[in-house]
Amino acid sequence: MNVTDKFGRGFLMASAATGLVMSLTAPAIAQETEEPAAASEEDTARLDVVTVTGIRGSIANSIAQKKNSDLIVEAISTEDIGKLPDNSIAESLARLPGLAAQRLRGRAQQISVRGLGPDFTTTLLNGREQVTAGDNRGVEFDQYPSEILSSVLVYKTPDAALLGQGLAGTADLRTIRPLDYTDRQISVGARYEWNEIGSLAAGSDDTGYRITGTYVDQFADDTVGVSLAFATQNSPTQAERFESWGYPNLGTGEFIIGGAKPYNNAQELERTAVAGTLQFEPTATFRTSVDVLASNFEDRGTLKGIELPLQWSGAQLRDGYEVTGDTVTAGIYDGVTGVIRNDY
Repeated sequence: MNVTDKFGRGFLMASAATGLVMSLTAPAIAQETEEPAAASEEDTARLDVVTVTGIRGSIANSIAQKKNSDLIVEAISTEDIGKLPDNSIAESLARLPGLAAQRLRGRAQQISVRGLGPDFTTTLLNGREQVTAGDNRGVEFDQYPSEILSSVLVYKTPDAALLGQGLAGTADLRTIRPLDYTDRQISVGARYEWNEIGSLAAGSDDTGYRITGTYVDQFADDTVGVSLAFATQNSPTQAERFESWGYPNLGTGEFIIGGAKPYNNAQELERTAVAGTLQFEPTATFRTSVDVLASNFEDRGTLKGIELPLQWSGAQLRDGYEVTGDTVTAGIYDGVTGVIRNDY
């Protein structure tokens, strides 16, 4: 055995024991501490309830809905009564993970879940299956004004309590529940819109409007609730459109446009919707409601322009045209006969 190692270990043990004794016999030092002042009744009352509103409240409510659900869901909540984060339901849904919007003339109209077509997604209104005005099962979300909704839940997993579930997912649009509020609520909104490029097609409008109103109230000791919502919209769209076709070979190895359709496209979207809810909750274990929704939706437009058949119409391309690569990019035709188009 190494004597040096043995002595070293003994010294370390003695030092540790000495330190322990010193820590046990050290005198206690008294310290004077001030007790925190008791909160006044006014401060206690002020901190009793914290209400978060606006976009933060909307995000917090959405997170709470996802957290408390037993299923895999995506949720959207209103910032305030009659105020979704976007002007369109479809626009708000398109922001959720796994969802994408299919657009029609610049606006979001139908929703695809997990890359499947809109036909594979079922839409509910307060748990009731909805029909579509189109020629398939995909619901057109621009029929529903965003002002009449309080939240939207998208179920990505099956649930036996859901009627008419979709293969890709189920979107449940939920209107305002009047008994969820503690007092009367009145909301009125108005918007004005215009197109900077003006009215391109004769007889079309370049200005529009959107007017909404919501009323919520409770009666009979908060056992009966009523909500009424109204939304009307006139939204014009102006666009310049160009179509081309053909690109045959001139016989010299160069390709040229076969024809063109320059158009001015003017669309006008009109929608008027009325929604109402009568809710009855006589006890804490019983609740029933009657929901009514009427939506009158019209989307019309005009397409004005000219159709120019070039290469197969007998028109002649002048010499001196410009070529970039193997494609004619500039030139002049003689003998062109245009066809005027006015499509409604």
